[in-house]
Amino acid sequence: MSLPNNCPLCDANLVGDKVWDHFKRQALLKGVNEAEAERYADDTAKQYGANREFGHWNRAIAIYDRGLDRTVAYKCPDCDERWSKE
Repeated sequence: MSLPNNCPLCDANLVGDKVWDHFKRQALLKGVNEAEAERYADDTAKQYGANREFGHWNRAIAIYDRGLDRTVAYKCPDCDERWSKE
């Protein structure tokens, strides 16, 4: 199941930052040069199935049940309401 782009309850946008941009910023904050930061972002984003053009984080918060060992619901960071995974 893919996560929705909007909260099914309050319609808040759940599309977060681009994965690649996140890792490039992370590398730049560590003080590496632009080329090294882009190389790091390329390599790391790939591990998340993302690249420079594709892939965003999702802002939905997963509700995990340790007994079941799985995610059972999601919560919106804006309205704090939960919805079922199914």
